[in-house]
Amino acid sequence: MSDAIKRAVASYAAAWAERDPVRRADLLASAVTDDVRILIGAGKREIRGRAALEAEIVDLQRRVPVVRVRVTSGIDVQGNLCRFTGVAEGPQGQIGAEASDACECDASGRIRLLFTFAGAALPPADGS
Repeated sequence: MSDAIKRAVASYAAAWAERDPVRRADLLASAVTDDVRILIGAGKREIRGRAALEAEIVDLQRRVPVVRVRVTSGIDVQGNLCRFTGVAEGPQGQIGAEASDACECDASGRIRLLFTFAGAALPPADGS
């Protein structure tokens, strides 16, 4: 399962920069379930379903020249869960903050639930 999850994460990252709609759809089909749910910023935004995710990617590509999304960490897999960090890059370099993602995957390794947080580092403990 670990290798399947790592392939899904790689396909998910590649889909964000893929401009060919057929190739992007293939990448997403291998990366996420039809009913994928993505929560961004502790649930402040939500994307539901592969079609909505693809629409989000197309919208981002219209607004920002994404050259690639690069996974900046190892992909830590534990059972059907994984976590990793990544960053979007444009022609001039990094776009926005590095993100920290945590996923739950289905039996085939595709992402079915993804939590994404801007900023790869966790905040310091508050001592409580």
